[in-house]
Amino acid sequence: MADLTRGYTFGATETVTNTKLHNLVDLGDVSAIVNTDIASGAAIEESKIAFDGSTVVLVGNTQTITGNKTFTGSLTGSLTGSLTGTASNADTVDSIHASTAAEANKLLALNASAKFAADITGDADTVDGIHASSGAAANKLLALNASGIFPSNVVSSATLRTASGVVTSGTAKSFTQLTLPGGAYGFYPQVRSQFAGRKISARISEDGMVGSSYIASIALEPTDPQTALFVAYAQQTYVTASGEDYFIFLLYDNVTKQINGSYSAPDHPCYGNGDDENEVPHPFTDYWYKPLPNNLEIILVEKNIAKKIQKKTTRKKGAVDIINEEYEVGAITEFKKDLDISDYESNHRKLQKLHKDIKYRKLKLK
Repeated sequence: MADLTRGYTFGATETVTNTKLHNLVDLGDVSAIVNTDIASGAAIEESKIAFDGSTVVLVGNTQTITGNKTFTGSLTGSLTGSLTGTASNADTVDSIHASTAAEANKLLALNASAKFAADITGDADTVDGIHASSGAAANKLLALNASGIFPSNVVSSATLRTASGVVTSGTAKSFTQLTLPGGAYGFYPQVRSQFAGRKISARISEDGMVGSSYIASIALEPTDPQTALFVAYAQQTYVTASGEDYFIFLLYDNVTKQINGSYSAPDHPCYGNGDDENEVPHPFTDYWYKPLPNNLEIILVEKNIAKKIQKKTTRKKGAVDIINEEYEVGAITEFKKDLDISDYESNHRKLQKLHKDIKYRKLKLK
């Protein structure tokens, strides 16, 4: 309770006047005010508050404090401006304290060099709780060596991202010269026949035309003279550039309605074969530098149909088999420059134009 001191003291028989009554109040003094004597929300001016005492000052929502003041204890609420001096809880974020050592429920403080302390980095190699490792191991992050590359003893066939592409020849007793999918990034090609027990011939080149850049090529011929027309296949597995589209090229005879040669792979034929679609516009090397006969055309299958065919392919049944069984050549359609081509660094770009001999066609179901 505050103490009140009178501003005027009356004598026992003194006459009361209005001036004396005013002085009783006006000249009086209030002292020893405590918190309970102040109304809630009272707007007390800053000049009336003693900031140098040991009692914590609770500042109202509408209070503005300017100049240099000294506080002890804790400060709660929001602060506009700067606060200097020593505060025992200045190292907290959301009430969590900093620490120079790894400790539960602590913020990790950097050292004088702005780095993690050397003795707490035992778990600093984790991402989402998974540790790094210098060797290939389940549930481990693979760490690069000092040269910034994978250690040589951890890259296995399962580590590589591979794809397979297939080229075919269906021209009896005549070689079809073809560009192998994956080119320089391919493994040794494998061959097969459409039917068991049939003879085929496969060579690197058979009087075939090539350009000034290195390519991986193969010449295929179904050679068995005792049987009817069949298809010879060559498959190449290669380290893929992770292309987004599936390419199917057909060397089509528009008189006999036969597919004389084909290419099917998730990468354009130029990938690994110079990476230039102008030098390697399609897989049929014999027709890079000479005109097509009137009975032949080179077809690039429309991308959405190509993807549907890709989903049906198996180890025993390739794209050309599915096309021969289920499809026939359809109408020419607009080329929208939306086919993805990737290079050996997996840089993606869009195929901008087709070679003059390529027709972008849809296939229709038989």
